[in-house]
Amino acid sequence: DHLGVVFVHGVGSQTPGATLLSWSDRLIRMLAARYAGTITTPADLVHRSSIDLDGGTLSSIELRIPPAEGQRPQHWLLTEAFWATSIQPPSVPEVLRWLGARGAAALAAVGPAKALRNSVYLTGLAIGTLVIYGGIRAITAIIPIESLRTAVVAPLDRLLTGWSGDIQVLLFDPGQSANVRTRVVEAVTGV
Repeated sequence: DHLGVVFVHGVGSQTPGATLLSWSDRLIRMLAARYAGTITTPADLVHRSSIDLDGGTLSSIELRIPPAEGQRPQHWLLTEAFWATSIQPPSVPEVLRWLGARGAAALAAVGPAKALRNSVYLTGLAIGTLVIYGGIRAITAIIPIESLRTAVVAPLDRLLTGWSGDIQVLLFDPGQSANVRTRVVEAVTGV
């Protein structure tokens, strides 16, 4: 029997291979515990591995699962759909406009049924992000040393555009969200 597993990372600054390595390790260890009488170590399940940490090629891990009682041996192929470097996040002003009163945060002002339909998660994320971001920016504005202020604000801006910006791109940028879907299709069909 053959089984393919595609791990898809979430929003934010991901690195190639990180999701595959993290989740496959847990899966391999779980399978090794199940087959403890048949195999000696989790490594015994790994037949072949090709992990590209630069993101140039599709990474994969091939497993050979021994037969369980009454079952045939199995062949598993694990891969990841890496898309983090396939999109251009919006600028800080664009994300703030999107999260602001006329964007995602506006969902909180509509009736409960519509807010639920439009995603309570998105509303909470928008409001929470704006409150935290605004608070930190207000505090850093009083720092008199420009280089210190920049050292604090730059990573915060990258976090804002990398997380909230990815959500905005996935939901409202048809070209870039199609690019993400293409990476998933390539992972499913490319190995």
